[in-house]
Amino acid sequence: MKYLYILTVIALYCASCSILYAQEQELKLKDDNLLKFEFAFANEAYGTKGDFLLDSPRNISTTRNNDIVVFDDVYIKIYDSKGNGKKILGGKGQGPGEFDNMYTFMYSTSPSDYFTILESEYFTVYDNNFKFINKKRIRNDTAINKFLEMNNHTYKDIYSHREMYFILENEKLYMFMHMSKPHHSMNVLLYDNNKTGEIKPLIYTEDPRTKTTSDDGKFVSVSALWGRLLYIPLPNRLLAYTNSDEEVFKDGRGYYKIHIMSIDDLSEKMVITKDFTPKKYPDNFIEDYKKRPGMSKETEAYIKKRVYEPYLWGLKSDSLYIFANKETVIKIGKMSYYTYDVFDSRNGKYLSTFTTTKFLSYVRNGYGYVIGTHSNGYNEIQVYKLDPKIYGKWIHFVPFFLRPKLSRFAGGRN
Repeated sequence: MKYLYILTVIALYCASCSILYAQEQELKLKDDNLLKFEFAFANEAYGTKGDFLLDSPRNISTTRNNDIVVFDDVYIKIYDSKGNGKKILGGKGQGPGEFDNMYTFMYSTSPSDYFTILESEYFTVYDNNFKFINKKRIRNDTAINKFLEMNNHTYKDIYSHREMYFILENEKLYMFMHMSKPHHSMNVLLYDNNKTGEIKPLIYTEDPRTKTTSDDGKFVSVSALWGRLLYIPLPNRLLAYTNSDEEVFKDGRGYYKIHIMSIDDLSEKMVITKDFTPKKYPDNFIEDYKKRPGMSKETEAYIKKRVYEPYLWGLKSDSLYIFANKETVIKIGKMSYYTYDVFDSRNGKYLSTFTTTKFLSYVRNGYGYVIGTHSNGYNEIQVYKLDPKIYGKWIHFVPFFLRPKLSRFAGGRN
């Protein structure tokens, strides 16, 4: 009887191991109960008044002090962890701490909680205590001009500004695109330390979004449907990035890669590979390009080679957890569904894939932040608690005496 009990325990133990492994590899979560609604704010329905009501919210972030930052029109609105208004920065204008045109804005928050507003001609930086650091015209930035000069280009060759992250007051990452002769487009992620003078490209590659449609280079198509180069800074001076041009397709499956690299020495720490179900380009999209006169040989070859749409649309991070969201939005009736793959960048481990009706503008400390609409028709910010299963923490559901020694499943935030 004693041995039967031991064998039973061992069998259950092994069964739990196999269950954990299967869930780790094929976790498909499609229940909105995975996002538990906590509260909403910034709407009259919750008592918010005056300037802390929202006009045209574009992005959200939070701070290490649990303040919630909403980028709304030409203002930066700061709320406490319960959604009560604290402070408003910004305003219309061209002076320090003012913004000219919200439609050209790009907002970014670094792991050190420095946040940057990138306009068409300027960038503005605040530190992690909301202190104004600097507003500068991009074309006057020494590092950008020096890099372009080193590569035989000038500022006029830049045709698109992407994102800018300030790691610290003297260190920044800046992604932009410039035209390259004869008619190629290059994507640059530039590191700049204006204290030491160090300037280096972390990524320098052809832009997957841009394809020339004539051999003389006069007609250029820029479309996210061609592809994307995505990146996100991580804690510990790391960087995650993915390039849709690296996607491969075999036997009806697609595979994308996420690279984890060091910002300091450019060493590649790991490459995460994930499979997916590919979706073909719409016939009208391909046919439109095939019919164009003077189609460049480059684009024609690309169309024949690439049958499927790029898979990923964006990267987000919750500390060292990476959220990679899918390009294709599933629509069922009036509902839209968004799909995310989740990874642990510490070990490259795939944790889960989950689908939800909520588009997550920001994730941090196990919470998701959504720009939503109240029943009164006005904007609000919604806060959701993310289920631990999203982070692969299934081990918490196994009885203690049966838990396998798989420390890689343990939670923990850095």
